[in-house]
Amino acid sequence: MKSKVLFILVLALLLNLSYAKRTAMLVGVQNYKAFASLEACHGDVDAMKELLEQGGFEDDHIWALKDASYGEMLTASDLFSNVTAFARGIQKGDEVVFFFSGHGIGGSDGKNYLLGADGNIDNPEKYGSISVEDIKQILKEKSPSEVVLIVDACRNFVKKEGKGTGEKISAKMNTGKGIKVSSTIGTEPVTPSEKSDKTIVKTIYAASEGQQSFERKDKNKGAFTYYMTYLLDSPNSAMDIDMSKDGVITIEDLVQFADNRLGDYTRSQGLPSMNPVYQTEGGITYEPFMLFRYNAEKVVQEQKKEGAKPIFQYDEKAELEKIKKFTENKEYLKEELPVYQPKVVQDKTIKVDDTDLSSWKLAMAQEDEINKAKAEEQRKATEAKDKEKIFNELKSKYNTVIADLDKTEDIFAKHEKLENLRDEVNASKYPEVKQKILPLLEPVYQKIKESKGQKQAELETLKPQFEKDIKDMEEMQTSSLSDELKEKYLDGFKKKWADYARIQKDLNLARKYKMLFIPKTLGEMIYVEGGTFQMCDTKSDKKPMHNVTLSDFYIGKTEITQAQYQAVMGENPSRFKADNLPVESVTWNDAVEFCRKLSQKDGVTYRLPTEAEWEYAARGGSISRGYEYSGSVNIEEVTWYTSNSGRTTHPVAAKKPNELGIYDMSGNVWEWCSDWNGDYPNGAQTNPTGTSSGSYHVLRGGGWDFDAYYCKVAFRPGTGSPAYSNFDGIGFRVIRRVE
Repeated sequence: MKSKVLFILVLALLLNLSYAKRTAMLVGVQNYKAFASLEACHGDVDAMKELLEQGGFEDDHIWALKDASYGEMLTASDLFSNVTAFARGIQKGDEVVFFFSGHGIGGSDGKNYLLGADGNIDNPEKYGSISVEDIKQILKEKSPSEVVLIVDACRNFVKKEGKGTGEKISAKMNTGKGIKVSSTIGTEPVTPSEKSDKTIVKTIYAASEGQQSFERKDKNKGAFTYYMTYLLDSPNSAMDIDMSKDGVITIEDLVQFADNRLGDYTRSQGLPSMNPVYQTEGGITYEPFMLFRYNAEKVVQEQKKEGAKPIFQYDEKAELEKIKKFTENKEYLKEELPVYQPKVVQDKTIKVDDTDLSSWKLAMAQEDEINKAKAEEQRKATEAKDKEKIFNELKSKYNTVIADLDKTEDIFAKHEKLENLRDEVNASKYPEVKQKILPLLEPVYQKIKESKGQKQAELETLKPQFEKDIKDMEEMQTSSLSDELKEKYLDGFKKKWADYARIQKDLNLARKYKMLFIPKTLGEMIYVEGGTFQMCDTKSDKKPMHNVTLSDFYIGKTEITQAQYQAVMGENPSRFKADNLPVESVTWNDAVEFCRKLSQKDGVTYRLPTEAEWEYAARGGSISRGYEYSGSVNIEEVTWYTSNSGRTTHPVAAKKPNELGIYDMSGNVWEWCSDWNGDYPNGAQTNPTGTSSGSYHVLRGGGWDFDAYYCKVAFRPGTGSPAYSNFDGIGFRVIRRVE
């Protein structure tokens, strides 16, 4: 049993560790409103990205942010949004690197500030900046195992123009006492039990307080970053950069190497000193941040082939032996590290040896390599254009959605718009696109999401009382209470709940609420929620299948009865007489006139359904089960037709209703639609009303004297002229729009 428990614990530990990753955010700000523009910050970001990728940082986990992607200006607000968005992707145990190249300044509060394009030299604490200390706190909140902040920025500033250009700006600085770096990894392995759960935080500045950080424009990098990434330009200098000569390149090695080389560089250029600062929280010296191993023997051989001399003098044989012992010590490494693979720059000149004609094979291989390189360059160029296109499209959508938020009162509608955009951004195949849009979108989304949650909780609290009051009103409307008192109670109910009903999201309650205010001349009308459906069944109608989208509407629960027709029109043209029978023998003109008079009487607009509305309702609307007849596959359950009608109409609602609760949409009497008869369109339609003119109007649904085939919900050959009435099988039902 103990061994089983131990296995589970070990497995859980391994699963937890598998989620840990190396992730980095790299920021380059070159363009400033109030300060001199910089030239090498983008090059710094590119170089650091390449270096970290060699150190096992996957491309999807590197946020490379340059102000060229923000319309040439990356403000402090943009920077803060990006940092917080980046931090959301950090998990416990991750190793995190944050790199900044741009302007920096010390505030009067003793903090170190990184400036956005809108940086303010007089009050950096409040305007246009974010402090290194705040960035640390944001990143630490996610409990990564280690955070390394690398800041290649001046710690004094140069004004953009006017008096004072080139003068130092004095400010109270947090004294950065650089701790002596010992990059040699201890030979005694550190066990997990010896490690602290506290996040290790290291802060590296390119310059000490009061100093400037210079650019090497010849290298398109800052001087500090150039030496930190020196290995990229000089891949055979690994032995020189490996200050501890242990076969592993660490960030601490890079800092020490840069510190050493910067002194020579500033002296040779006649520049003021530039002394990097390395800090750890609490003055603790931690294990170095390992990036990658390298093949020391191969490096030495390649260096000799080039005829290059080591930058620093060392005993080659002794150091190689030392490195060999380290690399053979598996406990020493403690983790699998990638091996540095320098980029090989292909010589694009094909050399032809005219004394050895068999060299054509070598020439062909070289040519293939050149063609591959060209193809890769073309692929990257195409991908860059695609990224820009997708980014511009998403940025445009973002701007539109943000602008629409002020026009939208419904917090749920706001949340839906933002969530749809957020899902679209997250679905982008390019991490760089997400990294540019999400930091802008995420703060707004989170704020709206929080407001939506609060509103939802408020609505849920009121819902039971709203539901109870609706039920009371429904009972009241069917009671013997006088119409005058019913109207007063209903008016009070509306005043109490109108605002709530408008924003609450329970569709069933929404329908019940709206039904309370529909005039009862026709009795109950059925609410039909809008949606999209495929109109026309190719088995029964050869017209083209096409998508139709409809808005919400109410439709008569039954066909218009003779009693209802008599009450509105003052006459009854039907052959088969009875109050509860459907009215028949009515023309299309009669049906339209009925709608006009009823609208005038009730104060709301009634009309005949369009053919699309009729078919959508007959099929069961958004809850359709795909029945062949309206409400069933068994015609006997839902339809009066030639085989069961006894050659007469029947009282409405005597058969089973369809999915929406609507009766007799198959059989009993044919029903007029508002459309002129015409061919279906080929493309998708929204709220179609049919052709603009014609000779005959559409009839749908079949009738008591017709076979089952004609009663299918998709069958549509029935037509009649507007004045046609010489048939005792034609009636109608009405609809009204949702207010």
